[in-house]
Amino acid sequence: MLGSQFIDNILDAHIVPGVYESTDLFNGMNLASYDNSGTVNITIDDNGVQANTAPVIQADMLAYNGVVHSLSEVMPFDFPDPEGTCGAWTVTMTCGNGGPNGWEGSSLHVFANGSQIAAETMMTVGSESFSIPVDEGSRIDVVYNNAGWGQYHGYSVTDQNGTIVFSSSGTPISVYGLNPCEEEPSCGLIEITFTDNSYDGWYGGNMGVFSESGLEANIFFNPDFDGDGYADYQGFSTRTVMVTVEEGEVDFLVSSPVVYPTQCGYTVKNPEGDIIIDETNTNEAPPSTLNYVICESTASSVTEAESTDRSISIFPNPVFTTAQLQGFRADDAWEVDILNLQGQVVHQQSGVGNGNLDVSNIPDGIYAVQLKQSDSDTQVLRFLKN
Repeated sequence: MLGSQFIDNILDAHIVPGVYESTDLFNGMNLASYDNSGTVNITIDDNGVQANTAPVIQADMLAYNGVVHSLSEVMPFDFPDPEGTCGAWTVTMTCGNGGPNGWEGSSLHVFANGSQIAAETMMTVGSESFSIPVDEGSRIDVVYNNAGWGQYHGYSVTDQNGTIVFSSSGTPISVYGLNPCEEEPSCGLIEITFTDNSYDGWYGGNMGVFSESGLEANIFFNPDFDGDGYADYQGFSTRTVMVTVEEGEVDFLVSSPVVYPTQCGYTVKNPEGDIIIDETNTNEAPPSTLNYVICESTASSVTEAESTDRSISIFPNPVFTTAQLQGFRADDAWEVDILNLQGQVVHQQSGVGNGNLDVSNIPDGIYAVQLKQSDSDTQVLRFLKN
């Protein structure tokens, strides 16, 4: 409730202008709530005083700007339909017969650009729906938190036009990088399966997936879904997710698990279902995979050709404290902005020719480098700091 986008409206509905002590109230009294946001109906009977059916449990608490009557519950509130610049999407959750009566602790979490905007579970068998606001240019992730009995669970995501953009059932899988108000990704959905022979579920690790349009997914394994301030332990031997990607080069940047990393690995399947990357048979921590072309780019232009004559790269990658930009001519001037996964600029630097980037003061994680030169288009590079 406190995280609702309508929290201000909920609070306004519980405030009325004026000072009304309990002796001023009478049965059937109607009070206009703050900013004409609704009406508070007063009922007085043998059970005491109620405001829109919510019982008053402590009355007449004086405040500096009026008087407060404490309720035992929130008054009923009609939630308006959420709406973003692209309207609203609908998420429908299902629970089948044969298992517990509801999702039994499992939950579904929706993120927009990395920030959680909804978290829901089910308490009954059947189907339930909720709506989320979606904005043009945002990245929507739907993450399934499996606490057991997933074979009876399912969900689907429907866009503002009623078209199903993703669905999964029978132990649902998470999907990353859905884009409202845009055409389908030019390459499509790829499947990434994470493996962990120690059954510790890639603890402490994560993967960032970047295509030429930018960040597509930040896949994490130990979120704090229970809200206790600590990373949740979610052990698994295999876990599969789906990620949207565009044509051209794709980077898979791995932040290595901290528990038995050599027991961990991953595979990637292209939209046709063929395994194209297999990092499960090594005796070392799972490596990043950079500049992998899953779908050839159909775009071509003189500007593109000119901008790729010189290949600019970051070495080493992953980076510890200092990285070198390589591939410049001696007189090439450049400027860089380093952005975190939330799109915030965390470091800026400029130079001439090949040079070092000092990243010692930024936290470990996955970063994008926006490289600007006067004679070419802005380029985006990626690196992992650990």
